[in-house]
Amino acid sequence: MVSAVGLMKVVSVLATPLVRPLAYALMFIALLAVPVIASDSAGAVVLRERGVTRSGVVTAVTPWRGKVTEYLCTVREDNPVQRPDTVFCEHDDRPGEQVNVVRDPKAMVRPQLATSVEEDQVEAAFAVAGAIWLLVVAVSAAALGATVRPSQLRAWQAAGEEAPGESLSSGAGAVA
Repeated sequence: MVSAVGLMKVVSVLATPLVRPLAYALMFIALLAVPVIASDSAGAVVLRERGVTRSGVVTAVTPWRGKVTEYLCTVREDNPVQRPDTVFCEHDDRPGEQVNVVRDPKAMVRPQLATSVEEDQVEAAFAVAGAIWLLVVAVSAAALGATVRPSQLRAWQAAGEEAPGESLSSGAGAVA
């Protein structure tokens, strides 16, 4: 949030009045989309990096109602020492189905089915692309403003006008 506010401040200072609304709109889209996409995929990235995959059998599928209906599968892993665990699954998963469960050895992330980890990697790529989009829009708007504003200021000074929102005679020691 701090970096997003900083980017918006840079755009408000440097972008031209014509570019600023477009830059804000494009930045706002990325600011909304990136956290939503990244929240689901963060655990998958951790599991992809350091997760351990174990095979198991689905023993039960239970509907879980939140904002949307999701399903929890109880999975008994092939390791008899491990007690059955629940993971989010799909509506078409059935008891008796062989699945692979990815676990975090540090137990910082909830276990997931291997297929879910792979699907969430795509979401992680979209989150990164959205963050890059945010930077590209902000830097482009600021760079455009930084290149256009000096020529506008010179044109206003040559015409003897004061730049909008700026005082040419402000500052310490200005001569009236």
